[in-house]
Amino acid sequence: MNNKKNNRKFRLLPGSILYFFLLIYSILLTQLLRNAISAALLLFVIVLPFISLIHCLIGRSAIMVYVSSEKQRAEKYEPVEYDIKIINTSFLAYPFVEAVISEPGTNAPRCTKRKFVLSLVSFGSYIVNNTVEFKYRGYYEIGVDSLYISDLFRFFAIRADAENYTAISVFPRKMSIVDNRRKAVTDTPSPSLIRDVTAEKNEFTDIRDYIPGDSIRDIHWKLSSKTQDLMIKQYSSAEDRHVYIFCDMARATMPPKKDDYSDEYANLKKIIDESEKDKSKKIRRSVKASQKEIEKKAELVETFLGGEVEEEEALSDKIKKKRRESKFRKNIRSGMSEKEAETIRSIDELINSVKKKKKTKLKNNTDASDADEVVEDAGVSEIESDINRILSMTALPDYDPKSSDRVYGGRVKEEELEDYDEFCLDAVVEMTVAETMTELKSGSKCTVAWYDDRDDRGLSLFDLGGASGFEELFLKLTTAEAVSNEAYVANLGALVSDSTNVTLKVVTSNLDPQSAAEIGALPSKFGGAGTGCSVEVVMFSPAEKYEDPALRAVYTSDVALEFARQGISPTVLSESRDGSGAPVFTPVSR
Repeated sequence: MNNKKNNRKFRLLPGSILYFFLLIYSILLTQLLRNAISAALLLFVIVLPFISLIHCLIGRSAIMVYVSSEKQRAEKYEPVEYDIKIINTSFLAYPFVEAVISEPGTNAPRCTKRKFVLSLVSFGSYIVNNTVEFKYRGYYEIGVDSLYISDLFRFFAIRADAENYTAISVFPRKMSIVDNRRKAVTDTPSPSLIRDVTAEKNEFTDIRDYIPGDSIRDIHWKLSSKTQDLMIKQYSSAEDRHVYIFCDMARATMPPKKDDYSDEYANLKKIIDESEKDKSKKIRRSVKASQKEIEKKAELVETFLGGEVEEEEALSDKIKKKRRESKFRKNIRSGMSEKEAETIRSIDELINSVKKKKKTKLKNNTDASDADEVVEDAGVSEIESDINRILSMTALPDYDPKSSDRVYGGRVKEEELEDYDEFCLDAVVEMTVAETMTELKSGSKCTVAWYDDRDDRGLSLFDLGGASGFEELFLKLTTAEAVSNEAYVANLGALVSDSTNVTLKVVTSNLDPQSAAEIGALPSKFGGAGTGCSVEVVMFSPAEKYEDPALRAVYTSDVALEFARQGISPTVLSESRDGSGAPVFTPVSR
């Protein structure tokens, strides 16, 4: 609502209040004096808003906006200079112009809008010149959204939609891995996983474009001198390997907060309370309408209460079980958890049992028609204590933040939460690019996949037999956005059709228990190393973003050890600088 109010084409300003009093004063003065001066004053006051309106309309057409940048495509942390010029081409002055501009924030992953007031003299201009280094990949629109042009007396302001932007696409860096060795997951014979620049090569097979990190010894100097671009000689690999690289684009799963934990209990109690109200109404209907419906549920409740039900009053176990399970499944499908559905089922049975017991008790002393009425109130009142007992049995344990933090490997600092997902996803994308370049240089066939909401299938898939399709992959992958934290990257394993000589690489920053468990189950799906299949996980875990970096480091190490126990080769990568000062990835643990 506030945005709509602020974006109106016409706005009254505080000066309009003064004008109202000035108009009243002029009318009264004219009535009292009744001379030419007072009449002229009144005429001037009446005409003044129209003069101000014309002044604003001229400015709306005369004020021009120009936006430019030195480049439209840049890498992260690459300086980019841009200019925003607001020029007054009229001889009239405009001392009160409010500009709404879109600029990249200091740490924001996207541009943010801000307002400022500027003054434009006759044929004057206002220039914003800035140089920025983009911290995150993405699409940035820098420019002027709109101008609010006010008259000299600040009676009102008219909006002029500028919508003049310069678009800058920021891509992740193409970084190399300085030590990309991987250990085989078992001792059984399998393709060597040590792939450096001295890897065994067979015959010369192809020419491709240079990729940062390629060995100088592989440059085809004669062809490069003709094309003016570095070209690389490609050789056949000693092993025919197919590498699947899965990039985890899911948002991080954070440990639950106390409020979230309390909400879970509150939701459970709300469901039970609503069920209690609903059942109290159903008692009045069901007692009169269907005594059989009550008897269907008697056995489970009597067991719960420690009582017994006469054998002749119960239905067969088979029918009762079928109907109970049918209602239980229906509750699950409606969105309830198993725990909530079980609680509702118990309360449902409890209410009907209490009602049945009361009715049986009163039948001997009360007329049948009166018994129903008595049960209505008695059933509602007596269930309260039993419902509280069920609640105490199903209540959640006390919230323990330390235990929760240990399970999830710590808690991200509050000040880091806003851009934590962008920070991690940028690193994961850069590591995926680095792993892909490494595999292509070694001659492996690569398939790169990730969940992508832009695609109708919900995922993107690229098959690369060489460097020819790398740029297309790079453009698609590096512009992908985060997906739901329930899109587990391990589920992409279903895309693997090969059964021998396959390596699965999972690149992820999500090490929460559920994500780790999904990844840990991958080796069992591909027949083990006896078929030449292996699973590797490349992890990114920014401990500096956590409240307790030491706890996060220990947790990451424990996850890596668990992966190794499950037959997965783990590697944690971190960013560093090589001898020339260029950013590279280096393994910090294996």
